[in-house]
Amino acid sequence: MEFKATLQDGTGQHEITLDMGLYKSEQGFVGALNSQFPTPQGMPTASEQLFAQCGLYRTADLKSGIKPAKIRDILDGGGLSAAGTAPGSTGISRFVAPAAILAGVQNDIYEDRSGVLAQFMNLVAFTQSVAGNRYEKPVFNYDPARNSRSKPVAQLAEPTSIGMLTVGEQSGTIPIFASGLEISDQAMDYFGFAEVQKCMSIMATYDIAERADGWLLSMMAGDADHGMAALSGDQVEKAVTIDSSIAAAGVLTQKAWIKWIAKHSKRAPITHVITDIDGALAIQNRTGRPTANTDNQTSQRMDTIEVVMDPLWPSNLPIYIVTDANWPANTILGISKPNAIVLHESSTANYSSVEQFVTRRSTKFRIDYGAVAARFYTRAFHRLNLVL
Repeated sequence: MEFKATLQDGTGQHEITLDMGLYKSEQGFVGALNSQFPTPQGMPTASEQLFAQCGLYRTADLKSGIKPAKIRDILDGGGLSAAGTAPGSTGISRFVAPAAILAGVQNDIYEDRSGVLAQFMNLVAFTQSVAGNRYEKPVFNYDPARNSRSKPVAQLAEPTSIGMLTVGEQSGTIPIFASGLEISDQAMDYFGFAEVQKCMSIMATYDIAERADGWLLSMMAGDADHGMAALSGDQVEKAVTIDSSIAAAGVLTQKAWIKWIAKHSKRAPITHVITDIDGALAIQNRTGRPTANTDNQTSQRMDTIEVVMDPLWPSNLPIYIVTDANWPANTILGISKPNAIVLHESSTANYSSVEQFVTRRSTKFRIDYGAVAARFYTRAFHRLNLVL
Protein backbone atom coordinates (compact mmCIF):
# COMPACT_ATOMS: atom_id res chain seq x y z
CA MET A 1 0.00 0.00 0.00
CA GLU A 2 1.83 3.08 -1.25
CA PHE A 3 0.89 6.68 -2.00
CA LYS A 4 2.63 9.49 -3.83
CA ALA A 5 2.97 13.11 -2.74
CA THR A 6 5.14 16.13 -3.50
CA LEU A 7 6.93 17.96 -0.70
CA GLN A 8 9.49 20.74 -0.49
CA ASP A 9 12.36 20.82 1.97
CA GLY A 10 15.55 22.85 2.28
CA THR A 11 17.06 21.27 -0.83
CA GLY A 12 14.10 21.66 -3.17
CA GLN A 13 10.97 19.82 -4.29
CA HIS A 14 10.69 16.04 -4.03
CA GLU A 15 8.17 13.42 -5.06
CA ILE A 16 7.95 10.99 -2.16
CA THR A 17 6.38 7.61 -1.50
CA LEU A 18 4.32 7.05 1.64
CA ASP A 19 3.59 3.64 3.11
CA MET A 20 2.69 1.96 6.42
CA GLY A 21 6.35 2.05 7.45
CA LEU A 22 5.84 5.64 8.61
CA TYR A 23 3.30 4.47 11.19
CA LYS A 24 5.60 1.64 12.28
CA SER A 25 8.57 4.00 12.76
CA GLU A 26 9.95 4.52 16.26
CA GLN A 27 9.68 8.25 15.57
CA GLY A 28 6.04 8.01 14.58
CA PHE A 29 4.56 9.21 11.30
CA VAL A 30 5.22 12.93 11.79
CA GLY A 31 8.68 12.49 13.30
CA ALA A 32 9.86 10.11 10.58
CA LEU A 33 8.58 12.32 7.77
CA ASN A 34 9.97 15.56 9.20
CA SER A 35 13.39 14.07 9.94
CA GLN A 36 13.64 12.67 6.41
CA PHE A 37 12.68 15.99 4.82
CA PRO A 38 13.82 18.79 7.17
CA THR A 39 12.72 22.30 6.30
CA PRO A 40 14.27 25.67 7.16
CA GLN A 41 12.91 27.68 10.07
CA GLY A 42 9.78 29.58 9.12
CA MET A 43 8.83 27.15 6.36
CA PRO A 44 5.99 24.62 6.87
CA THR A 45 7.28 21.24 7.92
CA ALA A 46 6.96 18.24 5.63
CA SER A 47 4.05 16.89 7.65
CA GLU A 48 2.28 20.26 7.63
CA GLN A 49 2.64 20.44 3.85
CA LEU A 50 1.24 16.93 3.49
CA PHE A 51 -1.72 17.58 5.78
CA ALA A 52 -2.54 20.79 3.90
CA GLN A 53 -2.44 19.02 0.54
CA CYS A 54 -4.95 16.50 1.85
CA GLY A 55 -7.25 19.20 3.25
CA LEU A 56 -6.57 18.06 6.83
CA TYR A 57 -6.58 21.50 8.47
CA ARG A 58 -7.08 21.90 12.20
CA THR A 59 -8.98 25.16 11.74
CA ALA A 60 -10.70 26.97 8.90
CA ASP A 61 -9.47 30.25 7.43
CA LEU A 62 -12.43 31.71 5.57
CA LYS A 63 -10.45 34.75 4.41
CA SER A 64 -8.02 32.49 2.59
CA GLY A 65 -10.72 30.09 1.46
CA ILE A 66 -9.25 27.25 3.54
CA LYS A 67 -11.74 24.69 4.78
CA PRO A 68 -10.99 21.34 6.46
CA ALA A 69 -11.96 18.29 4.39
CA LYS A 70 -15.36 16.76 5.03
CA ILE A 71 -15.34 13.26 6.49
CA ARG A 72 -17.01 11.96 3.34
CA ASP A 73 -14.09 13.27 1.26
CA ILE A 74 -11.59 11.58 3.55
CA LEU A 75 -13.41 8.24 3.59
CA ASP A 76 -13.88 8.31 -0.19
CA GLY A 77 -10.13 8.78 -0.55
CA GLY A 78 -10.22 12.20 -2.14
CA GLY A 79 -8.26 15.32 -1.29
CA LEU A 80 -8.68 19.03 -1.75
CA SER A 81 -5.60 19.77 -3.84
CA ALA A 82 -2.97 18.21 -6.04
CA ALA A 83 -2.38 15.45 -3.52
CA GLY A 84 -5.78 14.03 -4.36
CA THR A 85 -5.31 14.05 -8.12
CA ALA A 86 -1.63 13.25 -8.63
CA PRO A 87 -0.90 9.77 -10.04
CA GLY A 88 -0.56 7.20 -7.27
CA SER A 89 -2.24 9.35 -4.65
CA THR A 90 -5.79 7.98 -4.71
CA GLY A 91 -6.86 7.48 -1.09
CA ILE A 92 -3.96 9.44 0.36
CA SER A 93 -6.15 11.65 2.58
CA ARG A 94 -7.66 8.53 4.15
CA PHE A 95 -4.15 7.16 4.73
CA VAL A 96 -2.79 10.39 6.25
CA ALA A 97 -5.86 11.25 8.42
CA PRO A 98 -4.84 9.21 11.55
CA ALA A 99 -1.41 10.89 11.64
CA ALA A 100 -3.01 14.33 11.24
CA ILE A 101 -5.45 13.60 14.07
CA LEU A 102 -2.61 12.53 16.38
CA ALA A 103 -0.58 15.63 15.54
CA GLY A 104 -3.63 17.79 16.25
CA VAL A 105 -4.22 16.09 19.61
CA GLN A 106 -0.62 16.77 20.67
CA ASN A 107 -0.79 20.38 19.54
CA ASP A 108 -4.06 20.98 21.39
CA ILE A 109 -2.66 19.54 24.60
CA TYR A 110 0.45 21.72 24.56
CA GLU A 111 -1.33 24.83 23.31
CA ASP A 112 -3.92 24.72 26.08
CA ARG A 113 -3.14 27.53 28.54
CA SER A 114 -6.04 27.18 30.95
CA GLY A 115 -7.33 24.63 33.39
CA VAL A 116 -5.69 21.84 35.37
CA LEU A 117 -3.77 20.31 32.49
CA ALA A 118 -2.04 23.56 31.58
CA GLN A 119 -1.01 24.14 35.20
CA PHE A 120 0.27 20.58 35.52
CA MET A 121 2.33 20.98 32.34
CA ASN A 122 3.96 24.00 34.01
CA LEU A 123 5.38 21.60 36.60
CA VAL A 124 6.94 19.26 34.03
CA ALA A 125 10.68 19.65 33.45
CA PHE A 126 10.66 17.95 30.06
CA THR A 127 8.63 15.55 27.94
CA GLN A 128 9.88 12.33 26.38
CA SER A 129 7.84 11.07 23.42
CA VAL A 130 8.12 7.39 22.54
CA ALA A 131 6.62 5.10 19.94
CA GLY A 132 4.62 2.28 21.47
CA ASN A 133 4.32 2.04 25.23
CA ARG A 134 7.82 1.19 26.52
CA TYR A 135 10.32 3.74 27.76
CA GLU A 136 13.79 3.52 29.28
CA LYS A 137 14.37 5.47 32.47
CA PRO A 138 17.92 6.45 33.47
CA VAL A 139 18.84 6.02 37.14
CA PHE A 140 21.40 8.45 38.52
CA ASN A 141 23.43 7.69 41.62
CA TYR A 142 24.71 10.95 43.06
CA ASP A 143 25.08 9.81 46.66
CA PRO A 144 28.85 9.10 46.71
CA ALA A 145 29.66 12.54 45.33
CA ARG A 146 27.11 14.27 47.58
CA ASN A 147 28.67 12.77 50.70
CA SER A 148 32.22 13.82 49.87
CA ARG A 149 34.21 16.99 49.37
CA SER A 150 37.06 17.71 47.02
CA LYS A 151 40.59 17.51 48.46
CA PRO A 152 43.81 19.39 47.68
CA VAL A 153 46.24 17.59 45.39
CA ALA A 154 49.98 17.74 44.86
CA GLN A 155 51.42 19.33 41.75
CA LEU A 156 50.87 17.25 38.59
CA ALA A 157 49.01 14.62 40.61
CA GLU A 158 45.68 13.17 39.55
CA PRO A 159 42.69 14.62 41.42
CA THR A 160 41.24 12.55 44.22
CA SER A 161 38.12 10.65 43.23
CA ILE A 162 35.31 11.72 45.50
CA GLY A 163 32.63 9.46 44.10
CA MET A 164 31.14 7.81 41.08
CA LEU A 165 28.32 8.74 38.76
CA THR A 166 26.66 5.67 37.31
CA VAL A 167 23.72 5.27 35.02
CA GLY A 168 21.44 2.27 35.07
CA GLU A 169 18.43 1.46 32.95
CA GLN A 170 14.91 0.77 34.08
CA SER A 171 12.11 0.07 31.68
CA GLY A 172 8.64 1.41 32.22
CA THR A 173 5.27 0.90 30.61
CA ILE A 174 2.97 3.71 29.56
CA PRO A 175 -0.72 2.82 29.94
CA ILE A 176 -2.24 3.14 26.46
CA PHE A 177 -5.88 4.02 26.00
CA ALA A 178 -7.68 3.72 22.70
CA SER A 179 -10.05 6.56 21.89
CA GLY A 180 -12.60 5.97 19.20
CA LEU A 181 -15.15 8.12 17.48
CA GLU A 182 -17.97 6.61 15.44
CA ILE A 183 -19.56 8.76 12.74
CA SER A 184 -23.01 8.17 11.32
CA ASP A 185 -23.48 8.05 7.56
CA GLN A 186 -25.57 11.23 7.63
CA ALA A 187 -22.98 13.15 9.65
CA MET A 188 -20.15 12.38 7.23
CA ASP A 189 -21.50 14.91 4.74
CA TYR A 190 -21.71 17.72 7.30
CA PHE A 191 -18.82 17.34 9.69
CA GLY A 192 -15.21 17.97 8.73
CA PHE A 193 -11.79 16.84 9.83
CA ALA A 194 -11.46 19.79 12.25
CA GLU A 195 -14.48 18.67 14.29
CA VAL A 196 -13.27 15.07 14.46
CA GLN A 197 -9.77 16.10 15.51
CA LYS A 198 -11.15 18.47 18.16
CA CYS A 199 -13.41 15.76 19.60
CA MET A 200 -10.43 13.41 19.91
CA SER A 201 -8.38 16.18 21.54
CA ILE A 202 -11.07 16.80 24.15
CA MET A 203 -11.06 13.13 25.11
CA ALA A 204 -7.27 12.90 25.37
CA THR A 205 -6.92 16.20 27.23
CA TYR A 206 -9.61 15.28 29.76
CA ASP A 207 -8.00 11.88 30.33
CA ILE A 208 -4.57 13.37 31.11
CA ALA A 209 -6.03 16.10 33.33
CA GLU A 210 -7.87 13.46 35.37
CA ARG A 211 -4.64 11.52 35.93
CA ALA A 212 -2.38 14.47 36.81
CA ASP A 213 -3.10 14.48 40.56
CA GLY A 214 -2.57 10.72 40.73
CA TRP A 215 0.83 11.06 39.11
CA LEU A 216 1.89 13.69 41.64
CA LEU A 217 0.69 11.50 44.49
CA SER A 218 2.67 8.52 43.18
CA MET A 219 5.83 10.64 42.93
CA MET A 220 5.54 11.35 46.64
CA ALA A 221 4.09 8.09 47.98
CA GLY A 222 5.83 5.76 45.49
CA ASP A 223 4.70 3.59 42.60
CA ALA A 224 6.12 0.10 42.19
CA ASP A 225 4.88 -0.15 38.60
CA HIS A 226 7.18 2.69 37.61
CA GLY A 227 10.11 1.88 39.87
CA MET A 228 9.54 4.73 42.33
CA ALA A 229 9.93 4.24 46.05
CA ALA A 230 8.22 6.61 48.47
CA LEU A 231 10.17 9.71 49.48
CA SER A 232 12.12 9.00 52.65
CA GLY A 233 15.10 10.05 54.73
CA ASP A 234 16.06 13.70 54.70
CA GLN A 235 13.56 14.35 51.94
CA VAL A 236 10.71 14.03 54.44
CA GLU A 237 10.53 16.45 57.38
CA LYS A 238 8.06 17.53 60.05
CA ALA A 239 7.34 21.20 60.57
CA VAL A 240 7.37 20.64 64.35
CA THR A 241 10.93 19.35 64.11
CA ILE A 242 11.98 22.63 62.50
CA ASP A 243 9.97 24.77 64.96
CA SER A 244 9.18 23.13 68.31
CA SER A 245 6.65 25.85 69.15
CA ILE A 246 4.07 24.22 66.85
CA ALA A 247 1.45 22.67 69.12
CA ALA A 248 -1.21 21.33 66.74
CA ALA A 249 -1.41 19.35 63.52
CA GLY A 250 -2.09 21.40 60.41
CA VAL A 251 -0.33 24.47 61.82
CA LEU A 252 2.62 26.06 60.05
CA THR A 253 4.80 28.88 61.34
CA GLN A 254 6.86 31.46 59.50
CA LYS A 255 10.00 30.06 61.09
CA ALA A 256 9.35 26.48 59.95
CA TRP A 257 8.31 27.61 56.45
CA ILE A 258 11.33 29.82 55.76
CA LYS A 259 13.85 27.42 57.31
CA TRP A 260 12.43 24.50 55.29
CA ILE A 261 12.76 26.41 52.01
CA ALA A 262 16.18 27.80 52.91
CA LYS A 263 17.55 24.36 53.81
CA HIS A 264 17.17 23.19 50.20
CA SER A 265 18.27 26.40 48.52
CA LYS A 266 21.63 25.16 47.27
CA ARG A 267 21.29 21.67 45.79
CA ALA A 268 17.65 21.54 44.73
CA PRO A 269 15.93 24.86 45.47
CA ILE A 270 12.17 24.68 45.86
CA THR A 271 10.54 26.50 42.94
CA HIS A 272 6.98 25.14 43.18
CA VAL A 273 4.77 23.78 45.95
CA ILE A 274 2.11 21.07 45.56
CA THR A 275 -0.61 20.57 48.18
CA ASP A 276 -4.36 20.45 48.72
CA ILE A 277 -6.56 23.42 49.63
CA ASP A 278 -6.09 22.88 53.38
CA GLY A 279 -2.33 22.83 52.92
CA ALA A 280 -2.46 26.01 50.84
CA LEU A 281 -4.51 27.72 53.57
CA ALA A 282 -1.98 26.61 56.19
CA ILE A 283 0.75 28.26 54.13
CA GLN A 284 -1.31 31.40 53.65
CA ASN A 285 -2.31 31.65 57.33
CA ARG A 286 1.00 30.57 58.84
CA THR A 287 1.71 31.89 62.32
CA GLY A 288 4.09 34.85 62.43
CA ARG A 289 3.78 35.68 58.75
CA PRO A 290 5.03 39.25 58.21
CA THR A 291 2.35 41.83 57.50
CA ALA A 292 2.39 45.57 56.96
CA ASN A 293 -1.29 46.03 57.76
CA THR A 294 -0.68 47.09 61.39
CA ASP A 295 2.54 48.99 60.77
CA ASN A 296 2.54 52.80 60.78
CA GLN A 297 4.40 53.62 57.59
CA THR A 298 4.77 57.34 58.53
CA SER A 299 6.28 56.69 61.95
CA GLN A 300 9.60 58.56 62.50
CA ARG A 301 11.69 55.90 64.22
CA MET A 302 15.35 55.22 64.82
CA ASP A 303 15.56 52.19 62.58
CA THR A 304 17.47 50.43 59.85
CA ILE A 305 16.04 48.25 57.13
CA GLU A 306 17.83 44.96 56.90
CA VAL A 307 18.41 43.46 53.44
CA VAL A 308 19.36 39.82 53.00
CA MET A 309 22.31 39.69 50.60
CA ASP A 310 21.74 36.08 49.54
CA PRO A 311 18.03 35.27 49.99
CA LEU A 312 17.55 31.53 50.30
CA TRP A 313 13.91 31.64 49.26
CA PRO A 314 12.12 32.74 46.07
CA SER A 315 10.19 35.99 46.12
CA ASN A 316 7.26 34.20 44.46
CA LEU A 317 6.40 30.56 45.07
CA PRO A 318 3.60 29.11 42.86
CA ILE A 319 1.26 26.62 44.55
CA TYR A 320 -0.37 23.81 42.55
CA ILE A 321 -3.65 22.75 44.19
CA VAL A 322 -4.35 19.01 44.24
CA THR A 323 -8.02 17.97 44.39
CA ASP A 324 -7.49 14.21 44.62
CA ALA A 325 -9.21 12.90 47.76
CA ASN A 326 -6.29 10.48 48.28
CA TRP A 327 -3.80 13.28 48.88
CA PRO A 328 -2.67 12.86 52.53
CA ALA A 329 -3.84 15.53 54.94
CA ASN A 330 -1.32 18.05 56.30
CA THR A 331 1.14 17.37 53.50
CA ILE A 332 3.12 19.87 51.42
CA LEU A 333 5.37 18.79 48.57
CA GLY A 334 8.08 21.10 47.26
CA ILE A 335 9.85 20.47 43.97
CA SER A 336 12.75 21.95 42.04
CA LYS A 337 11.03 22.16 38.66
CA PRO A 338 14.06 22.12 36.30
CA ASN A 339 14.99 18.58 37.38
CA ALA A 340 11.91 17.11 39.03
CA ILE A 341 9.30 15.66 36.67
CA VAL A 342 9.53 13.88 33.35
CA LEU A 343 6.41 13.15 31.30
CA HIS A 344 6.61 10.02 29.16
CA GLU A 345 4.04 10.14 26.40
CA SER A 346 3.03 7.79 23.62
CA SER A 347 0.99 9.26 20.86
CA THR A 348 1.58 6.89 17.99
CA ALA A 349 -1.29 5.50 16.00
CA ASN A 350 -1.31 1.72 16.15
CA TYR A 351 -0.39 0.86 12.58
CA SER A 352 -2.62 -2.22 12.46
CA SER A 353 -5.59 -0.05 13.42
CA VAL A 354 -4.62 2.47 10.77
CA GLU A 355 -4.35 -0.29 8.20
CA GLN A 356 -7.84 -1.52 9.05
CA PHE A 357 -9.16 2.04 8.83
CA VAL A 358 -7.68 2.45 5.34
CA THR A 359 -8.58 -0.93 3.89
CA ARG A 360 -11.99 -1.55 5.46
CA ARG A 361 -13.35 1.92 4.80
CA SER A 362 -14.56 2.04 8.37
CA THR A 363 -16.58 4.97 9.70
CA LYS A 364 -14.77 4.77 13.04
CA PHE A 365 -11.70 6.83 13.88
CA ARG A 366 -9.34 5.40 16.48
CA ILE A 367 -6.16 6.70 18.05
CA ASP A 368 -4.04 5.20 20.81
CA TYR A 369 -2.74 7.73 23.31
CA GLY A 370 -1.04 7.35 26.64
CA ALA A 371 1.09 9.28 29.12
CA VAL A 372 2.63 8.85 32.54
CA ALA A 373 4.61 11.30 34.68
CA ALA A 374 7.37 10.22 37.05
CA ARG A 375 10.28 11.53 39.11
CA PHE A 376 13.37 12.32 37.08
CA TYR A 377 15.74 13.43 39.86
CA THR A 378 14.49 12.24 43.24
CA ARG A 379 16.56 14.83 45.13
CA ALA A 380 14.41 17.52 43.52
CA PHE A 381 11.47 16.50 45.77
CA HIS A 382 10.96 17.63 49.38
CA ARG A 383 8.03 16.65 51.60
CA LEU A 384 6.91 18.68 54.62
CA ASN A 385 4.41 17.11 57.05
CA LEU A 386 2.27 19.34 59.26
CA VAL A 387 1.77 16.61 61.89
CA LEU A 388 3.03 16.24 65.44
